[in-house]
Order: sequence, then structure tokens, then C-alpha cells
Amino acid sequence: MTKPIKDSKKPRQEPSWWSKYWFYTVLIVLAVVGVPSAFFVPPLIPGLINDGNSIVSVRQGILAVLAGALTMLTLSETHRKNTQEKNKNERDHIRQVHAERRSRYTKAVEQLANEKAAVRLGGIYTLVGLVDEWLADESLTKDKQKEEGQVIINNLCAYIRSPFPHIDYRELFEAKESENHISEEQKESFLAKRAQFREEQDVRGAIIREIVARLGVRSFDDIEEETTVEEGPWSDFTYDFSRAYFPYKVNFDDCIINSQLLFSGAVFSKTASFNNSTFKNYVSFEETTFEKDKLHTNPLGMKSASFNLSVFEAFVSFEKSVFEDSLSYNFTSFKSPVSFRGATFMNATSFNSSNFKKLTSFVETKFKHRTLFVDAKFEDSAFFFDAIFEDSVLFDRATFKDSPGFSRMIFKGETHFINCIFKSPVNFSNIIFSAPTHFVKEFLRHSNAQSISFSGRTCFSSKVSPRDYEFKSSANNSLFETEQITVANGRVFTIPVGCELFDPKPLPAPKPEEYTE
Repeated sequence: MTKPIKDSKKPRQEPSWWSKYWFYTVLIVLAVVGVPSAFFVPPLIPGLINDGNSIVSVRQGILAVLAGALTMLTLSETHRKNTQEKNKNERDHIRQVHAERRSRYTKAVEQLANEKAAVRLGGIYTLVGLVDEWLADESLTKDKQKEEGQVIINNLCAYIRSPFPHIDYRELFEAKESENHISEEQKESFLAKRAQFREEQDVRGAIIREIVARLGVRSFDDIEEETTVEEGPWSDFTYDFSRAYFPYKVNFDDCIINSQLLFSGAVFSKTASFNNSTFKNYVSFEETTFEKDKLHTNPLGMKSASFNLSVFEAFVSFEKSVFEDSLSYNFTSFKSPVSFRGATFMNATSFNSSNFKKLTSFVETKFKHRTLFVDAKFEDSAFFFDAIFEDSVLFDRATFKDSPGFSRMIFKGETHFINCIFKSPVNFSNIIFSAPTHFVKEFLRHSNAQSISFSGRTCFSSKVSPRDYEFKSSANNSLFETEQITVANGRVFTIPVGCELFDPKPLPAPKPEEYTE
């Protein structure tokens, strides 16, 4: 377990001579200088030499001023000492409070190793309360508050990552009436292990719930009539659940996390939900396995995430999610349907060598930066209807076993379908290509030319070079029937039959005087 952070203490500096004795020094100076001055200065003042009454009055005035100065000086010193004593008492109190917290922290950490689930839960709630106390401690800076709280968060995450007792018997524990198939000699041991397993589920589930409850604050806007989520008190902490096993439902709905969130190598055997959550820093799901039930992530906001080498055995939804930074799903296996419908990828996105075994939806998805599907495999239907690629996209060597849904798409950047394998007929209909497009080389490998067709109002931009449109196989044969179209400047374009050339530059709006009755 992580040790608590000790208060940093600077070397105590010895106070200067003046700071120690200034009061008495000033007092002596006033007495030595002020009193003689009251007696010897007035007779020396012009106009008062022969006036005895005036000399006495001036002398009394000087003494009165001197007395007032001494009184104010004494009061100031008294106030200083009182303030000093008060500050000392406050510092002593703060040290006592901090020492008491660390004592409770040590005891709570020890409770996490207790055999009784109730004791472990007590330790967890103590640690959670201590984090709240550190964050509310006004005697510390914000950075120090976070530092103290992070230590405890690390302990809670470490507990989640620790080996799960009797995890090898999980399927047997979860099977209905499983105890009926156990011999009488083994039943007692079986029931005891199952009870421990279920208790541990409750304990770890409590940790997740307490964390999630502090990662977002829901509020309802009466004017907009909608619910919004704001940052919670624990949103700035880092959470490391790497290699953790979750044999229980995990709910991270309505969360905002500003720091890193790590699930690398984790296993989710139950439903995992991240609905309406926002992750403003790096999120890692590398080598993560989602086994049964479902993964809900819609809508989701992520800054940067990695799902490399992950396995999704259950349905996963990223519908309407927004990924602000780079995202990678390289070598990821989707063994169940997956939906990215309405999602937005703001930066580079990579699905290289990913395997989509079931229905895949990229319907109405927006890719605003370079996108890679190199060596990807689609073993079931893949729908890209109304998808928009605002930058280059590469489907090089991608395999489509079933007929993909390529319709009403917009390709604003360079498009590559190089060495693709289409094992079923594919129709590119009502598509706009605004940049260089390459359907080249072994495009029809394992198939024939009639499996590729273009229909509807599929358009190719006239602003690119005619050489940037390639529709040739390795044998230098046309992939499909093409035709040549000559534009006004004499350039000749070769595009599929039935397609159109268009000028992507919009025409200027007509001036008002150009309108006629």
C-alpha cells in the first residue's frame, strides 16, 4: 500500500536580534529620549523662554504624547503576542488533525486485509471520508489537497486490482442451483467460497460506487429542460484499474474525469456502462476484455483513448460519442455487434488489423482527421451510410465478407481502396469524392468485376488531377466499366460509367439586382 505523504518541514530559522528585542529596545529609547526631552526642549523654544506657563504646557503635551506612544506600543505588542499564540494554537490543532487522519488512514488500510467483509467495508468508507476531509482542508493548498487525496485513491485502486478470491469458480458460483450438483462432502466448502466471492463483489462494487458518486454532479436546467453533468470533487484524480477483474456490474455513467483513466488489461465479465461521461485526458483500454452482457458508452466524450489488442465479446455501443484526440483500435476484436452510429472522431483514428466479426455500424459517423482501416476484417455486414470523412481514409487490404453499406457518403480527403477484398457485391451509390481516389491493383482479388458497381449520383471532383483517379488492377485491366469525360480546360477524366464530375467550390450568391421579375 502507498504510504501517506508527510508534511514537508523547512529548517527553522533563528529569529533575528531585532525581532526578539524590538519592543524593549523601542521602550528604552522612548524613555531615555522622550522624558529628558520633555524637560530640556521647551525652554529652548523661541518665545517660551520667559513664559513659565507655556513651558509647563508644552512639557505636559510632550509627556502626554510620550505616554500615548507607550500605550499604543504596549497594546500592539500585546496584540502581537495574542495573535502569535492564536496562530500557534491553530498550527498545533492542524497538526493534531492531520496526525489523527493519518492514524485513521493506517488503521483503515489494515482493515482492507481483514477476513470479514464488514470490516473491509468499514475501512473503505473511512478512506473515502478521509479523501473528502483532505479536499475540504482549507489549511492546505489545492495541490497539497489533491496530493493527499491521490494517496488514498491509489490504495482504493490497488484494492480493486488485487487478486479476486475464488475467481476460477466464478461460472460455477453464478450457475443456477449449482450447489445441487455438488457432493455433500464438498457442499460446505463450496457454499463458504461462494459466500466469500459474493461478499467481495459487494466490497469492490462499493468502492466503484463511492468513486463514481464523486466524479460528477447532475443538475437540471429548468429553462433548457435538460440535465447537465458538472465536475465532481474527485474529477481531478488519476485512476488506475489496470489488470483488474470486474465480475460485477460497473457503472461509470455521468462522470467527468480530468486526469488519466487506465483499464489496460482489465476484464469486464458483466455489464460496463460509461453513458454520458466525459474523459478529458488519456484513457486506456489496451488489451482489455469485455466478456458478457453489454458495454454502454453513449454518448461519451473522450480526449484520447487506446483500445489496442482489446476483445469485445459482448455488444458495444459508442453511439453519439465524441473523441477529441487520437483514438486507436488496432488489433482489436469485436466478437459481437458494435455501433459507432453518430459518433464524431475529432483527430486521427486507427482501426488497423481490427476484426469485426458481427454487424458493424458507422452510420452518420464523422471522421474529421486521418482514418485508417488498413488490414481490417469485416466478417459480417458493415454499414457506412451517411458517413463523412473530412480527411484521408485508407481501406488498404481491408476484407469485406458481406456486402458493405457504402451509400450517401462524403469523402473530402484522399481515399484509398488498395488491395481490398470484396467477397460479396458492393455498390457505391450517391457518394461524393472530393479528393484523389484510388481503386487500384488487386482490388478484385478473389472476385470478379461485376461485384463492384456505382449507382445513383456518385460524383468525383473536377478540381483534382485526372491522374489521381485510378481504377486499374494489377493486370492493367479496368475494374469496372469506365468512361472518359473532357472538361472545359481540356482535361480528360476517367471515371466509372454513370458517375458525374462536379465542382466542389460553391457558386457565389447572386446579387439583389440580378433578380428579375
